Amino acid sequence: MKFPCELIAEPYIAHLRVTVAKTLKQDGLTQQQIAKLLGVSQPVVSGYLRKNKIFTGPKEISIQAENVGKQISSILVKSGENGTTDAIEMGCRTCKKLRQGGPVCVFHKEVVKGLKEDCTSCWTKDDLILLQTDKESLLSELRKFFSKFSEKTKFQVLIPEIGLQIAYGTQNMLDAQDIASFPNRIIKRKKGKPIAEIPMFGSSETMSKILLQSRSVNQDVRLVIGVKTSDWLIQRLIEHQVTMVTTNDFEQNYTNIISHQMKGDLPLAIVNVDEIGYESICYIFFAESETLENLTVKLISY
Repeated sequence: MKFPCELIAEPYIAHLRVTVAKTLKQDGLTQQQIAKLLGVSQPVVSGYLRKNKIFTGPKEISIQAENVGKQISSILVKSGENGTTDAIEMGCRTCKKLRQGGPVCVFHKEVVKGLKEDCTSCWTKDDLILLQTDKESLLSELRKFFSKFSEKTKFQVLIPEIGLQIAYGTQNMLDAQDIASFPNRIIKRKKGKPIAEIPMFGSSETMSKILLQSRSVNQDVRLVIGVKTSDWLIQRLIEHQVTMVTTNDFEQNYTNIISHQMKGDLPLAIVNVDEIGYESICYIFFAESETLENLTVKLISY
């Protein structure tokens, strides 16, 4: 079995990169400049420039790679790194056309016996476009949240010793790959602002399980944040009229607790206290990122 992406990797993607490198060289760019634009090392560019191999696969694919490669080169010469988005869009748009009933599709059916004549497995569906848009928006909101609050000194008080985690799911989350969080959590430091890696999907198994369980009970839930339990936090939640449920075994019994407590209004705080073997964490559930941001402002405004 071969996937269509395997069939297009060399005749299109590889040919495309070689064409871009050679065209940029003809336009007067150095190997170092080309390497920076393509996001590769200088020796890799050197290899591209020496490449004389005729790529295998349908001739139509190589011709498209040649044409698109030259157009991408023009974009990069004109706009430099600022043209990266347009260059990628052009390359991907042509790839989709090659797949969706184009030469890749025809070639795929010749190579892989048993494919139905009306197969459209690799075509971009509307629901996939909506999912991609949802995911991009979600990641952007998480990045903005960290950027905004990491600059505020009092934000550190919300970060447990094990680090602060936020899990944010897509509109139709089904598994951990539909839930974004910060790999290795948001970590506080003795000096300087907190640190965090770029948020990614599928990077927190535990928080994903909690969020998915919550979503199965209450369809409005999309976010959960873990905050260290303290008398100060409990008092602040009371002041701002956040619904609270107290437990001492959430980590071990979260499925049952969520099933019984998650049917009310949001935001909802499940306050875990004095759990043996665990740092006590308060999990606060939200329907939208705006509510999370507003509550965070209130919690650290003291």
